[in-house]
Amino acid sequence: MDERLANMSIEEVAKQIRATTPQAQAQTLGMLAARLGIEFADRLKALTSALEKASAEAATQTAALVTWTKVLALTTGVLALASVVLALRGL
Repeated sequence: MDERLANMSIEEVAKQIRATTPQAQAQTLGMLAARLGIEFADRLKALTSALEKASAEAATQTAALVTWTKVLALTTGVLALASVVLALRGL
C-alpha cells in the first residue's frame, strides 16, 4: 500500500478520482477504499480504547458499590442486634 495514502484525507483521494482518466479511476477508487478502511480501523481502535477505559471505570465503581453495600448490610445487622438486645433488657 502506498505510504502517502495514510496521510491523505478522503477528500484528497476523491479529488484524485475526479482528476484522473477513466483507466486510472479504478486504481484511485481502490486507494479510496483502502483509505476508508484505514479510517474505519483508526476510529474502531479509538472507540475500543474508550470502551475499555469506560469498562474499567465501571468495574471500579461497581466494586465500590459492592463494598458499601456490604458495609450497609453489616451496619443494619449490628443495629438490628442492638435493638433486640435493648428490647430484651427492657423486659
